[in-house]
Amino acid sequence: MQPATRKLIQAFLVVLFVLAAIRLALIWNERRQAAAPPPPRVEGLLSADDYVVPKKTYAYDLASLRRAVIGRPIWVRMGYAFAYFPYDAGRADFRHPAGTLGPLQQLDVTAVTTGVASEAPGQRQVLAVFRQDGRDYAFSVGAEKAGDMRLYIDDMVYIEDPRQLYGHWSADVWDAVSRHQVKPGMNQLQASFAVGVGHAGPGGMDNRTVRYPNGGHPLEVTYEEGRAVTVKALSE
Repeated sequence: MQPATRKLIQAFLVVLFVLAAIRLALIWNERRQAAAPPPPRVEGLLSADDYVVPKKTYAYDLASLRRAVIGRPIWVRMGYAFAYFPYDAGRADFRHPAGTLGPLQQLDVTAVTTGVASEAPGQRQVLAVFRQDGRDYAFSVGAEKAGDMRLYIDDMVYIEDPRQLYGHWSADVWDAVSRHQVKPGMNQLQASFAVGVGHAGPGGMDNRTVRYPNGGHPLEVTYEEGRAVTVKALSE
């Protein structure tokens, strides 16, 4: 075999070896990528509010409920959602509601008891009694039927001062909340602290219009990207 021919064959074999090595590397990389788990899907960044975890009473009967709420202030979690009733001589007058508990209304519970509403004679209402303007009132925080007691107070009130829980909010936000006002830039939690529960229209959680009864002074608030952009007073 001529030297020139031998060199040509050797060069050709080297090229084949390099191409084969490249092909093997590509195959290995493709298989490695296919076997690797997909990157985690990020739905959205958590806000400072998401890290707030309010304490609960974990009450399960009258005794534990009394220990949890009597002698300490509590704050209404869902404004204008729960009726309260005159309470006198150990009985609540369920037929004549005195009003609805306001957003972040502070209450000092003086007693925990039970009572029967005429609309639900088959069960007893668990009542928290508080004093306001020199009179006693009560609101239902659970029910008891056939010895089974269910308490909902952890969904109804805060047992910690909301101003401390959400101390990262600005002074302007807390000023609007204390005045029961919704201003552009506030988020939906802040709005609920100011004007109570609302009724959301269609749309995503962060982009929708919410109507707030607001204790007889209705508002319509439009949110974009989770923040209020328009606030409109409605006729009653």
